[in-house]
Amino acid sequence: MSTYSSVASKLLVRIDFKPTLKYFDQMYKIASTLEEEFEHWKAGRNPSMGVLYDTSSMRQLNISGQSISFVTKNPELLHDPYDEIARLFILFLSESEIAEVGRVGIRRLGIRNVNRTYEEFTDKFFDIFYGAKPELRAIVADKLDDVVLVVQGIKEGYHNRNQFGPLKEDEIDKYYGVQEYEILKDIDLDKKTGVFVDTDVYSLTETNLDDALSSIKEALVLCDSMHEDSWNLIQEKI
Repeated sequence: MSTYSSVASKLLVRIDFKPTLKYFDQMYKIASTLEEEFEHWKAGRNPSMGVLYDTSSMRQLNISGQSISFVTKNPELLHDPYDEIARLFILFLSESEIAEVGRVGIRRLGIRNVNRTYEEFTDKFFDIFYGAKPELRAIVADKLDDVVLVVQGIKEGYHNRNQFGPLKEDEIDKYYGVQEYEILKDIDLDKKTGVFVDTDVYSLTETNLDDALSSIKEALVLCDSMHEDSWNLIQEKI
């Protein structure tokens, strides 16, 4: 039986583009048509950004002058998010004469419980993923407080950044990006050790909207695969 139990997952999808005057005219009109779909609306910390969010469907839409991002914890959308993402992005961009998309990014975060003490898990994580190097351990600490593995690369034409490591309950906000309107009861480690996996897959190739949507579909598949492989590696090794 696995000692790891799923606590929470979160998906973030973002598209950055070169804005047009027509887009600025469209973004407010389109946002107003979506008000009935989302429970709340608020202005973002950045004055040029608005945020639509809905606690029941666990969806959030961030709209700014040069980017749109979609965030969800909804299990169904985590499993199959593309149609919803494409629908919302097309609403804002298809009639706005956006000709240049500069970045497409997919980020998946997950937290799981670990049936070990924090100290035990952290020590073993360090020994396994840093090659049990006593010299490095001697330089850093008599007792490890935290350790994170970060690896960046390019795979299937997409840039990626992967990080994972032990997690204390009071660090959830830092890694999970909890918002003030989110329901927090499902992010509870019950005073046990957690482990987080953070997988970021993105393209920096300038493209148009149609190709950007194709990139989102490809990057979602790649991100899911890398994220799951990271979990499997942790469970196999620790």
